[in-house]
Amino acid sequence: EYGGSAASSAQLQPPPAHYAPPSASSAPPMPPSFPGGYDPRRAYPPPAPPSNLPPVSYADGISVAHVAESQKFAKFAVSALGFEDVPTAVENLRKALALLTGQSQP
Repeated sequence: EYGGSAASSAQLQPPPAHYAPPSASSAPPMPPSFPGGYDPRRAYPPPAPPSNLPPVSYADGISVAHVAESQKFAKFAVSALGFEDVPTAVENLRKALALLTGQSQP
């Protein structure tokens, strides 16, 4: 007979009150990521950014914020094309062009 007899004989019991899970310090040490403990990421410090770069400059009236906003609109346009939504793509491209050509805000 198939019933609760198998489940009742294998019931899980809660751990005893004095049970403590193993601590992290008792865990075996992790092996180094690289043979011999050598870590190539620490071999050389990251290069410093160049300090002699000219400031970013766009056409008159075009700021870095305008460029960032136009990039956002261009990404929206590409996404719209992925859904074959040509009118939305055109609208977003017009907004991006308006920002980049110094025309009124979209």
